[in-house]
Amino acid sequence: MTWRRAMARVFGHPVTWLVVLVLIFFYKEAFLGRVFSPADLLFDFQPWSTVRPPAYQHPSNALRVDEAFIFLPRRDQIAADVARFGLPLWQDHNFAGTPNTFSINFLGAFLYPPMWAALVLPAGVATTLLHIPIPLIAALCMYLLLGRLTGRRLVRLLGAIAWGLNGYFVVWLSAFFLPLTLAVLPLLLYLAARFLNEGRGWAGLGYALLLGWTFYLGYPPAEVVLITIVAIYVAAWLAVDLKARAKRWLAFVGLSGLAIGLAALPILTEVSQFSRLVGNRAVVTILPIKDLQTFLFPNIFGNPTALDWRAPQGNYCEYVAYFGSIPLMLALAGLIAWFVRRDFQIPFVTAAVVTGVATFGLAYAVWPLSLLQRIPLFGDVSPSRWHIGVVFAGVLLAVYGLDALLSGRISIQMLGIAAALVLLGAAVVLMTHRHDLVGSDHFIRNDEILRTVLIVIGAAALLSLLRAPSTVVVASLSLILAIDLVTFGAGFNPAIKPAEFYPATPALHYLQAHGSGYRVLVARTSGLLWPGDALPMYGIDSVTGYDHFHDASYVAMLGSNMSAAERAFWQHSGYLTLGQSLDLDSPVLNQLSVKYAFYPDQAADFSPPGSDHWQLVYVGADGRILENQQALPRQFMMPAAGGAAAPIQHTAQRPDRDQLVAAGPGRLVWSKPFSKDWTVTVDGRSATTTSFDGYFLSLDIPAGSHQIALAYTPADYLLGALVSAMSLIVIGFIGLRLRMRSRAWS
Repeated sequence: MTWRRAMARVFGHPVTWLVVLVLIFFYKEAFLGRVFSPADLLFDFQPWSTVRPPAYQHPSNALRVDEAFIFLPRRDQIAADVARFGLPLWQDHNFAGTPNTFSINFLGAFLYPPMWAALVLPAGVATTLLHIPIPLIAALCMYLLLGRLTGRRLVRLLGAIAWGLNGYFVVWLSAFFLPLTLAVLPLLLYLAARFLNEGRGWAGLGYALLLGWTFYLGYPPAEVVLITIVAIYVAAWLAVDLKARAKRWLAFVGLSGLAIGLAALPILTEVSQFSRLVGNRAVVTILPIKDLQTFLFPNIFGNPTALDWRAPQGNYCEYVAYFGSIPLMLALAGLIAWFVRRDFQIPFVTAAVVTGVATFGLAYAVWPLSLLQRIPLFGDVSPSRWHIGVVFAGVLLAVYGLDALLSGRISIQMLGIAAALVLLGAAVVLMTHRHDLVGSDHFIRNDEILRTVLIVIGAAALLSLLRAPSTVVVASLSLILAIDLVTFGAGFNPAIKPAEFYPATPALHYLQAHGSGYRVLVARTSGLLWPGDALPMYGIDSVTGYDHFHDASYVAMLGSNMSAAERAFWQHSGYLTLGQSLDLDSPVLNQLSVKYAFYPDQAADFSPPGSDHWQLVYVGADGRILENQQALPRQFMMPAAGGAAAPIQHTAQRPDRDQLVAAGPGRLVWSKPFSKDWTVTVDGRSATTTSFDGYFLSLDIPAGSHQIALAYTPADYLLGALVSAMSLIVIGFIGLRLRMRSRAWS
């Protein structure tokens, strides 16, 4: 093969086009040096508002507060700790320390190779490399799966684009664990199909490994959706010939059991940690029917990224699952063809129909499917999460429909009905919102005009295929779809300048320089939402932030330092803030090792609270800082004879393991929460820990100097790790047997 022919094959392959399309979608990051992050949200808060760029109007993506305030800081924390300590099971950056979890501390994220960049590269570069591959992974997985439905590469390309850049993934991209879990759904089904249909052992083991891997990403609702769709496909496959396929189905169930065993570590730890949640279960809010308009006009309610939208119900953009008007028309045509031709023996198509109906019913609470919300696992999934099932079904039906159209298996009536339904729906929406076309909102007007033009062009291109199927026309469908999805999704792409990525201020610099080994309390006398988790991005440990597990014991320990409004906000949202009723003389602050109180909103007129041990040490436009002269280090001794606490100046070896020397008699107290998962030895002998002041970990030690060893050994982690390791060994043993058998046959 000549070099020219080789290059032609590479650049002419649809996979190359998918790579190019993703690079175009992320052109700001790929070619302009931007950072994929909504961290410019911080400019709307003190102290960052003091360094706000003059041209700043609104955040690049005001919707992704969780990524800027919680997810990215937590990823940065775990990456820093892993680079320094290995893989600690405890973190000391937030509150008084918490267990490292798979759901909020991203313990399992390191099984996703792009996360490794966080260990060696700056946080801005690392988070960009973490997110950009996800749409490409989704598209490639779907391209592979669609080979089971059609051999036409251009048809598969269209489906891959629709899946990789669908609105569900794009809107939620910065919450990487959700789109990444569901991005590999097509690959999971591909491996399942290869095992079920052909008995490929490697595919079965690959399925078990991949399914187990998804649990480590730490988002249970995505797992429920994923497993439900896989189960629907397997049921459709089994229904074709129940008697003949029962044996292989049982083997598949066994592989699924191995996958669950492989995921025992995240499953057991998450169950254990979520069991400690306090408060009532969240109210389930169904999707309003008017959200169906977004399948044709995704921005019909406004510009959500600019905080300018007419929300039909809450944050509507979370409900958008736009995958293009062309796939929608093809999906309707495919559905009609499947029913008319009675292609019930094609498991993927039948499963797509059932998946679409089931997930639509769950998303919009259509009876009787709405009854499933009463089942604990289904009831814990937000209705909007089921939208991805509608997209998945639509993509498969669209590819089935286009392949049938090119094969002459779809009549002009079938395609005409599908196109007419979409055009009619678009006309009804435009008539309902006709004022938008003459209104002053240029964003909505331009977007509605663009989507209308793309719908008409797409319908015309599809109808032209009935006369003369053409490769050029099929390729043009993918081009139109790419324009459709890129012009929609580009608005959700938070590409900011590196200087806007967690910018520092003089006050933050001061805390960085002086707060090592202690904690900082951010005090706000007004306002309840403040990104307390962002402080560790600057190497500052914070006692406020997002409390994922609603730790009632921590709130009880704070006592009257939390106002009723702050307590209610914590119960509702999980964000814990302080300042409205803060008592700086409270001994709890000393025990929490709070050395600095930072008042970011008090920049001009500030009167320091009356206290003999708090001194004003910083004054600036970005706030005021008070220093606590009585702050205790992370461990201290309460003398047996009574009296003031004696500080023990010591830096822990690791967050989850330490050794120190302490002299008794007295009570050794650690500034971390009491838990039976902490094991302590005194001079090599096991010792019993107790709770100090109802919260802190403590130990009574006798007179004399003693060697104290402390280790965090949670039983759920140990049991989960054991089961996961055993499951991995079984999978490895099966793989070895298959390898040996294959060699014997060859």
